[in-house]
Amino acid sequence: AIGRGVARPRDQIGTLTHAQRERRVVADALVGAGAAEATTIPLVAPELLAPFELGPPVELANSLRADESVLRTALVPGLLSIAAANAARGHPDLALFELGTIFRAPASGAHQPTERQHVAALTTGTLARRPLEPDRPVDVLDAVDLLRVVVDALELADWELQPAPIPGYHPTRAARVVVAGQPVGMVGELSAAILAATGTP
Repeated sequence: AIGRGVARPRDQIGTLTHAQRERRVVADALVGAGAAEATTIPLVAPELLAPFELGPPVELANSLRADESVLRTALVPGLLSIAAANAARGHPDLALFELGTIFRAPASGAHQPTERQHVAALTTGTLARRPLEPDRPVDVLDAVDLLRVVVDALELADWELQPAPIPGYHPTRAARVVVAGQPVGMVGELSAAILAATGTP
């Protein structure tokens, strides 16, 4: 107990940082929207990242496996691997998200990769809608709905979608997410080539 006249520390040990609070808000919102949280390892095969054209990944000096030889520059390839594995086992209907670290090449003069916290979500298969309406295949608007869940949870007012061709996505079913005039992400339907290459429905 805190006695009378004793000041309570402003930043007590055990409280969440701003970034941790935001992470929890986003995760809770996506779980509330029906998505399951996934955790994937940050090591991936270079060919999984190449179609997204996010710049050269950070290569490991002594990778144990050829298919996990670079640090991820995006979270989507990991979610695609989970979706493909589930589809192969007869479970193609998924709504997943991940909150994790992506890595970019070190800045000029730096020795360590640049790390950033990202969020990615993926829906595949069929969306259960009964008894309200017939079940239907997921589409790009379902991805936009998940984006809106995140935007609302973070209370972002000044945001918009700007349709644009984005590497790795369908040429006419993708858009950049812009907040306060700055591009912060993308949303859309992944290209048929990527889905076929990863075995994702």
